[in-house]
Amino acid sequence: MIRHLLAAGAWQSADGDGWVEFTWPDHAVFKTEFIKPEIFIASYSRTQGLREPDAVLVALRSYAAARGLRINWDAGQVESSDHGRIEEFQDPDPGRNGIVRLMHSPTGLLVGLTLSSAP
Repeated sequence: MIRHLLAAGAWQSADGDGWVEFTWPDHAVFKTEFIKPEIFIASYSRTQGLREPDAVLVALRSYAAARGLRINWDAGQVESSDHGRIEEFQDPDPGRNGIVRLMHSPTGLLVGLTLSSAP
């Protein structure tokens, strides 16, 4: 059961693309997207910082491995700006297109993450 859900939305096109999004009163957002032919994207964000970020990262690593991704967590690329920092990690297999992005606020809080893969 999802408690205290503020909003939920969903959309699906005639050709099967679609998304589902859940938003909570604390501004946490979870969204999954499916884009034909085989792209899957899952994202989770919270502007005030993710609660229990260490546990979230453990769950993310476990989920990526369960999807068959071999994300190279030691070879991240970092992009910084006044809006924060994004770390990107990839699966070395170009056929998987596995990518994990971690978004940090300017103060260093983990505020979002995205996992995408194809196929």
